[in-house]
Amino acid sequence: MRVQTKLTSLLLFISIALMAARYLYQTFENQRVYGLFQEEINEKEVYFTKLMALKGANLKTLSTDYTYWDEMVDFVRGDKGMTWARQNMDETVLGTYQADAIWVYRLDLSLAYAIKGEGAAGLKDFPLSREAVRDIFLKKRLCHFFVNTEAGLMEVRGATIHPTADNDRQTPPQGYFFAGRLWNKGYTDELAELIGGEIAVERTKQAVPDFKVLLETNMIIFSEELDDWKGGPAAYLDVRIHSQQMEGYKKSSRNAMATFIVFLAVIVVVITIFMTTSLSMPFGFISQALKKENPVRLRPLEKDTSEFGDISRLIFRLFQQREDLIREVAERKKAEMRFQQVADAAEEWIWEVDGDGLYTFSSAVVEKILGYKPEEIVGKKHFYDFFLSEDRECMKNEALEAMAARQPFKNFINRNLHEDGHVVWLDTSGTPIFDEKGAFFGYRGVDTDVTERKKAEEGLREAYIKLKEIQEQLIQAEKLNAVGQLASGVAHEVRNPLAIILQGVDFLETKIPPSSGDIFEVLAMLRENIKRADKIINDLLDFSRAAHLNLAPSDLGLVLETSLDLVKTRFKFDNVVIEKEIKKDIPLVLADKNRLEQVFINILLNTIQAMPEGGRIIVRSYDKKLEEIRNGIGKRAQDSFYFGELAAIVEIEDTGCGIPEESLKKIFDPFFTTKGQRGSGLGLSVSRNIIHMHRGLIHAESAPGKGTKVTVILKLAERA
Repeated sequence: MRVQTKLTSLLLFISIALMAARYLYQTFENQRVYGLFQEEINEKEVYFTKLMALKGANLKTLSTDYTYWDEMVDFVRGDKGMTWARQNMDETVLGTYQADAIWVYRLDLSLAYAIKGEGAAGLKDFPLSREAVRDIFLKKRLCHFFVNTEAGLMEVRGATIHPTADNDRQTPPQGYFFAGRLWNKGYTDELAELIGGEIAVERTKQAVPDFKVLLETNMIIFSEELDDWKGGPAAYLDVRIHSQQMEGYKKSSRNAMATFIVFLAVIVVVITIFMTTSLSMPFGFISQALKKENPVRLRPLEKDTSEFGDISRLIFRLFQQREDLIREVAERKKAEMRFQQVADAAEEWIWEVDGDGLYTFSSAVVEKILGYKPEEIVGKKHFYDFFLSEDRECMKNEALEAMAARQPFKNFINRNLHEDGHVVWLDTSGTPIFDEKGAFFGYRGVDTDVTERKKAEEGLREAYIKLKEIQEQLIQAEKLNAVGQLASGVAHEVRNPLAIILQGVDFLETKIPPSSGDIFEVLAMLRENIKRADKIINDLLDFSRAAHLNLAPSDLGLVLETSLDLVKTRFKFDNVVIEKEIKKDIPLVLADKNRLEQVFINILLNTIQAMPEGGRIIVRSYDKKLEEIRNGIGKRAQDSFYFGELAAIVEIEDTGCGIPEESLKKIFDPFFTTKGQRGSGLGLSVSRNIIHMHRGLIHAESAPGKGTKVTVILKLAERA
């Protein structure tokens, strides 16, 4: 086989190998895209399942709380009439628990009471037969199922009725209770808005397109089965969500693939040129010279230092030595210039370093990438001199270990410092350089600027994190909404029994003299705990309802003075010293004076309770420009204050025991308290709500043993 044929075969093999590398890279990218898309689908399904559970919590609460109740037992037995039922199971209850209908059955399965909301007006009766009701409760006391009715698909929660003391439902049932909610278009549209897609209720299960079809259209499609009372499918939820995240990632992946293909094409062209000029042409000259017996055809090879040069020198012998030396110098200069031109025309930075990492060659592209000219680098800089200071030692050791192995390397991602100070991400590849005797001279390689690609990857990561935060905020909002509805519904039912108990305590105190000892002390203890329970209910109501503010320009110093006077008249200050640093000429703030006093009194009481052995309280007020960007202060539309805005500041600082870091993060959360039985955990939550309604900010700083400082930031009346 001829040498030129072998070279052509080698070039073909290299081309096939590069195409295989491209195929493997494409396969890897496809697998990664498939994996990311599957993860997003799984996350959406889990989130939707949690959302359905959260939206169904009210219906579940209604069916469980109303069925272990002595008065309900009396009703189904006939001891209470329909007036009681209409008072306790009316349109208000349906609205509170987001239900559309309630059915109450006696133990003999005769209907005791039923109420239907406006949305269920087309529903004639309970959609199941008495035999079905009996079968449902044969083995279980609670049930949850879906049923198709003439008014549409309905979600039903049911439970057996038991006395109040039997909240575990161990005694025989006294009746049966069902609550239903229609899955109408308004309800499914609400779910669709929360999930960020489209939801349709179908009687049959819709076929889900092939995974590749979903990936091509960036659509997330899945189906949720809604079981009937027998466990079979009553309907199916068809959920469709368009993935903006996957669409952006696929675009980035396509751009990366295009860059990779261009890179492979450049390699093939360079190898082809190299083999043609360095191997194929010399062999052709030798072959033609030998065939024609004309040594003149060997002149391009006369000064070559390889085996081709040896052959040409044998042919020309001594009479061509001088001309050969001149041609050899000329050819070397041309080769160096050609290499320099190729290097300068390339988009990548081509370089060479010696065994110590000192640059011995650099193409002109380095000025475009790092801002340095080649003459500022060659012989003066090591490759690791450009690494970021925090990465330098680690990256230097890693690179030197790779060089010590004398092996090629590629895709070595590293951060470098541009001449003007900004960070540049480089993708580095290199191969070792050896001379004819195998001695190691250093490395030759290329650097590709991948800064924009890294920025795109970081943007995708930040978008994903933001989506997760929004999902968590939606879940938290639903939880707080449920707490508010529960508080409003329960407050009236709890207050009346408390009032009756308090009247009983008052009556017993008139009948039992103080000299009775333990009995009189027990009555006093009962009175205090009844008052504490009533305060908790008031705090719950304050927390759950959005109170109306009577806003008016107010003197902040006067509000603080009034708050301090109210606290002093109601509580004892044992060994507590109050220092006032209240600025007199602060501009008026736009506030509800009574609500603002409530906030300051609550904070002051907390500081007093944090200093049982006494201490010092500093109440400070002033106005200043907000020149620190933080949560709530910035240039975003959702920020309460813009950067540089003049605002009123109130600081209440104590020298008490302080708050641990893990508790400091939770002090504004509902029901969190460090006071044990003495606190309800709602004071600071209510205070934060009031400040937010004023479009202000509140935050706390503390350290164990060093006291606590609470800061309130309020808008000025002239800027509100």
